[in-house]
Amino acid sequence: ARLYDPRKGDIYSRLSIRTVAPVSWGIRRIADLLTATEVNPVIALGTGDVDLVEVQVPPLLGGRTGRELEVTGEIQLVAVTRHGRTFLAGTATELTAGDLAPIAVTSGALGRLAGP
Repeated sequence: ARLYDPRKGDIYSRLSIRTVAPVSWGIRRIADLLTATEVNPVIALGTGDVDLVEVQVPPLLGGRTGRELEVTGEIQLVAVTRHGRTFLAGTATELTAGDLAPIAVTSGALGRLAGP
């Protein structure tokens, strides 16, 4: 059933009726598109508990530094590819929208990196 009023979702759920809430879904999808970035796996490191992934830096993260993206023991910026040139990144490296950024991330933190 199409659900126009999300507050009525419990009623349909108790009646075992599957619902689709296009407004709620649309809002979540737009938020995902504005905040999330695509995460492309490059390689699993060691036992597979750490992955190297490549992300294209979205406009919202332009101007941020490696330090601001780092989560100690879980997420760390490794390098940056900008204008066809790749260099190792440090905590003071400033990102620009459109950069390709290889990032080391633990398997448990991959969801944090990908966004909502």
